[in-house]
Amino acid sequence: MADCKKLVQPGPGPPFYPPLRPVDTRDDTTNLMRGFQQDDVTPRWADRSSSSSTTSNKKVAYCVASCGFVGLLYLFASTPRPSTSSKTYSYPPFRISTSTPSASSHGFPLNTPPPPSEVAYPTQTKTQQELYSRLDTALALPIKSYDESLSEQLEYCPLFKEQTNPDQVRDNFEWYTTVSEQELEDARAKVVSRVAKVFGVGLGDSRIRDHTTRSTKDWNSLFGDGRRGIVYTGGNADTGKRLLNSLTVLRNYLNCTLPVEIWAFEDELRTLGGQRDAIEKFEGITLRAATRRQQEGRWGWDKQFQIKGEAIANSAFSEVLYLDSDNVPARDPTFLFDSPVYKENGIVLWPDFAKDSPANPIWRLTGRNCDPSEWQAESGQVLVNKLAREGLNLAALIAIETMQREHKFWFKLSGGDKDTFRYGFFLLDLPYTPVPHYLSAGGSAASYNGHTFCGHTMLQYGLSPEEWSLPEVQRLVDPEYEIPDHAPPLFVHANLLKHSGGFLNWITGNSYDYHRGNTFQQIKLAIPDHAQNSTSLLLRDIRYTLVRYRGHCTDIFDSRESDGLTGFEQGRVSVLEWKSAWGGMMSGFEDMFFDAHGVTA
Repeated sequence: MADCKKLVQPGPGPPFYPPLRPVDTRDDTTNLMRGFQQDDVTPRWADRSSSSSTTSNKKVAYCVASCGFVGLLYLFASTPRPSTSSKTYSYPPFRISTSTPSASSHGFPLNTPPPPSEVAYPTQTKTQQELYSRLDTALALPIKSYDESLSEQLEYCPLFKEQTNPDQVRDNFEWYTTVSEQELEDARAKVVSRVAKVFGVGLGDSRIRDHTTRSTKDWNSLFGDGRRGIVYTGGNADTGKRLLNSLTVLRNYLNCTLPVEIWAFEDELRTLGGQRDAIEKFEGITLRAATRRQQEGRWGWDKQFQIKGEAIANSAFSEVLYLDSDNVPARDPTFLFDSPVYKENGIVLWPDFAKDSPANPIWRLTGRNCDPSEWQAESGQVLVNKLAREGLNLAALIAIETMQREHKFWFKLSGGDKDTFRYGFFLLDLPYTPVPHYLSAGGSAASYNGHTFCGHTMLQYGLSPEEWSLPEVQRLVDPEYEIPDHAPPLFVHANLLKHSGGFLNWITGNSYDYHRGNTFQQIKLAIPDHAQNSTSLLLRDIRYTLVRYRGHCTDIFDSRESDGLTGFEQGRVSVLEWKSAWGGMMSGFEDMFFDAHGVTA
């Protein structure tokens, strides 16, 4: 097994190299998407040693201690610049509202649920019997040894070493190899037990009398009140500002009337980081207190990932679009709830840049084999219907919530909360619907370590090319634009902008002043980027890298054309100008972002 272990062990980090020539930008996405042929060239990619040097902790500490006044000056200087441009947008003026509409898109006033008789609640006995079968099967799955599982998974996913998240594997690889069968079995049993308890399922026997029967009212209350809505988490000083930004765009610029719940810890709800008064001026906002206690440690005070599952599972909404606080939709997302793609399974997940390692214990826990066409999930947006599949989707959400409660174990498998949203459905053997397109990186031009693009944003797409016909999309696009066979952009998840500034980044020379005019400049995408069930594995050569520059920069590249030193914009990737890409659909986004209190650090 020594050779197998070597195949999945993490290599050194990305190298630092001299800059390349300016990037060759192209904005005709239609032509880029058309006529591309897949060949059978074997990837040629090798790990390379890092030659980076870092400022010592002693120097940083000394600088912080001796430069306090300078640091304060920097904090004032890094405040986002006020707007100096006129308020003109590609978003037509009649779509820009100074007040919030008072009725939701499906006919009910905001925060008023439909009558229970109009909600298709699951049948209690049917759901319990089906759930019993799935939980019983999950508990009975044999857990293989690490060596046996790894040999099998390498047969299915031989190239996963190159497409895994190197930090996640590096941090947890030793644990992957040493976690025992009993530890895995106990962790799985704890999740199964919690799901069974919530649904009143007796696991000792499949006979219905062994299950607990709830009243109709109590049973229905598990699944929400029939409404569709948006759920956010966050409430400290940083997330409060980003919440205000995202909500302002939704309400005042996109005219989205979906009701909203904001989940935070009770002490955070008092002020929402100083933004509560501004946030509560919008109609249809409900504040909800998380019951999970704040956690310390790596996934601690700065990143309270573990409340996402609770917020979605316990939301009053039956159908939920979850959004991270730093996620700003590019258009009204209400249409998602009526999408046939969503209705197929009642759960849609958007992709992340990487894939699970074949060494990951998740394959041992769930009895699944890794799929070479499957990407990790990016949970900055999650779309789910708790009522779907006779309520089994809610059972998966309870499994996810429990995994996030037990984050010290499960986050080693998932690198945070994000892939628990896949693993909960894995455990119950329920398929989820992946978005058909690989994400793009949004960012700006830069020159660092051989790269000419610095990505700070995950640009996620819609579910179908048919969305180009939606009125809210047509109003944003050049009428001469030839519509591609590709869903239009939907979510601008600026997950790395918050790492670009701050005092420590300034002290170490690792900060950048993002502002109007230099933030959303370019989009980098794989060509083609179809990510779903591709037998030809069109994305098998696509890699991503994360480098400490301007805080953090991400880049995607074609490993057949780049040797890891140069050529990051060659081959099956292209850089598009943000304002002209996709028929000009995103040309007014940056102005809208900053006029809506956009936060870049």
